[in-house]
Amino acid sequence: MQNCVDVLIVGAGPVGLNLALALHHYGVSFRIIESKSQPVQTSNALVVNSRSLETWHAMGFADEAISRGLKLKEAKLFDSNRLLNHAPFSNIDSEFNFLLALPQAQTEALLIEQLTKHNILVERNTQLIKLEDKASEVQLSCQKGDIVEDIRAKWVVGCDGYNSSVREFAGIERDCEDLSQHFIMIDAKLSGDLNFDEITTVFHTAGSLIFIPMKDRVRVIAETSHDPKYKDEKHGSEEIFADILSQRHPGVAIDAVFWSSGFYVHECIAKSFKKGHVFLAGDAAHTHSPAGGQGMNTGIQDGWNLSWKLAQVLNGDANEQLLESYNTERRAVAQDVLKRSGLLTKVSTTNNRLAQLLRNFGVGGILNLDIVRSKVVNSLAQTDIYYSDSPLVDGEQISYHGKAKLPNSNMKWLLLSKDSIENKGGLPEFVKIEPNHLYWSDQPLCLVRPDGYVAMCADALFEISGYFTENGMR
Repeated sequence: MQNCVDVLIVGAGPVGLNLALALHHYGVSFRIIESKSQPVQTSNALVVNSRSLETWHAMGFADEAISRGLKLKEAKLFDSNRLLNHAPFSNIDSEFNFLLALPQAQTEALLIEQLTKHNILVERNTQLIKLEDKASEVQLSCQKGDIVEDIRAKWVVGCDGYNSSVREFAGIERDCEDLSQHFIMIDAKLSGDLNFDEITTVFHTAGSLIFIPMKDRVRVIAETSHDPKYKDEKHGSEEIFADILSQRHPGVAIDAVFWSSGFYVHECIAKSFKKGHVFLAGDAAHTHSPAGGQGMNTGIQDGWNLSWKLAQVLNGDANEQLLESYNTERRAVAQDVLKRSGLLTKVSTTNNRLAQLLRNFGVGGILNLDIVRSKVVNSLAQTDIYYSDSPLVDGEQISYHGKAKLPNSNMKWLLLSKDSIENKGGLPEFVKIEPNHLYWSDQPLCLVRPDGYVAMCADALFEISGYFTENGMR
């Protein structure tokens, strides 16, 4: 193994594995270490959203992921057994207009298979024991068994979860809040009155109930904070959930239980996602309520954002100024996810009767508006992110001209034009925009970043050249 690499990735969950695949695509040298002896064996993070599928499509394995998972077509919301409303995922602005139920164990297996195709191995049972950020590199020590190895890396990315050692060694503080709500959950085989290709949320005075189907089982999550019988239960059981279902959503029976767990919600966000030569991604940078299923997906997209920027700097195509935008762009997204998921948790679990009535009235009425339905599902799918406040995006232009993402990104800079234009002066490749596929303005040129987001639109090539100069890129 090289003891001097461009990037050391610490943590081989979905976030670290995705980052590794993206860095490999760009030709960056890296190592990926993991303290655990094997990948996750349970379902854990379950939903892969549309934006994550778009990134997997760019890397060439979205179809394989879809074949292993279950397409979820909509979300339904009930007040006990009364349907309040539904939100079809067909309104998602993506060719992947669905959510994919894919247990984390299968997600990690898929990503490891992709790395293995390129002869890239995760170094397991390897613990980070020292990190010192110097002027031009990071000096690290890792331990595997009795062997300690010193490693030098130009950059380190902590993808090592809630209790991140990278975050601790780097001295990056975070702001945290513990919510009072407690949840228990099971993965079970169910039968009865339930649609097995939809997410079902049941609001009930005893606590909310969520059903997320998978190919061969269903995740059932029950909020028990105020349930007099089960508020102190740490894990679900078949008997407990049978009783809860009989109260909150009768007509559904449990045939077998495969896994059970319980959790409280810890909301945390690092004060910075970058310090010196150290980055944080995924749960190491932000943790929040699982409401909306955006935790793992936000982490996957952290790596998607960071990979091309690291590659440009390491390849000499940009100065280090470019890397500051990672913190600017991704921390803002994480803050928004934290705010929305926390609010969703509090609203869906309130035990105030007046608040429950207002919630149900709002869900039953406002969600009937197409514009609201579209906004809700695109927020869940994270297809509504455009980085409009970033220095790397002309936010005023993008806001004025509408959509600002090319979903089928090919992981390199593109200059799109309404008419065929010859590539000049070393500028990015030109691609003709078909008349029925105008994503943005009436201006003739649009510059698309390697991660698929539109940077700017322009009338002339010198404006595009100016963008690269201003942002420290060649």
